[in-house]
This record gives sequence, structure tokens and C-alpha cells, in this order.
Amino acid sequence: MLNKIKIIAVVLLIAAGNILATTQTAEAQDKTVTIFYSPTCPHCHHLMAFVKSTLKDQYPTVTFDFKNTNERKNIYTWQTYKQGAGLDLSNYGVPQTYIGDELIMGFGKPETTGKQIIEAIENKFFR
Repeated sequence: MLNKIKIIAVVLLIAAGNILATTQTAEAQDKTVTIFYSPTCPHCHHLMAFVKSTLKDQYPTVTFDFKNTNERKNIYTWQTYKQGAGLDLSNYGVPQTYIGDELIMGFGKPETTGKQIIEAIENKFFR
């Protein structure tokens, strides 16, 4: 009887450890939204304002990584993201917002594109 209790206790401890490890892994998930923009693009400025005024407060655990497409250091990274999304490398339209493997092109209004970005963030990082 005592051996059965020990075995059950060990099994429960292992199960609890697995649950804890799974929870910590989910919490440690990279929550990065990568946004490629041009400083001369008005739609990019609207998106950046939306991120700063709404998304950063709404999602404090998400990192919003802005990459200026006019800076040489970001060209290779941008090409890699575009290839991953299946875009033609000659597509230079911005802003391009990458949430995981999902790409959202452009930015209209918070009620349209902003809502689409929020839904993508929720689906990728919080469900």
C-alpha cells in the first residue's frame, strides 16, 4: 500500500512539473510584431501612432519592432520576411506588419487595419 502511494505521488509530481514547464514555455514565447516602414510614408506614420497610442498599452508583453526600410542594415531582414510571406521581392509597399507568419499590408484606419492587427495578435499570442 505504501509503495502505491509513493508511485502515485511521483506520478503527480511529474505531471505537475510538465504542466509548469508548458506554462513557462508559453509565457516565454517570443511575442514580437515586426513592422517595416518608410519615414516618408504617411500610412506608416498612422500605423506607428496607432501602435504607440493603443497597442503598446493594450499588449505590454508584446514587442513592436520597427524597421526602417531605408536603412541598409534592414534590407536583408526585410527580404527574408517577404520571401517567407510569399511576396515578390520587388514588392516595396509599406507598411508591412508581420505577426508570426501572418502579413498585414498597409494601414487604413484603427477601425479596419487596426482591428485586423489586433485580431492577428490575439490569435498568435493569446489563444
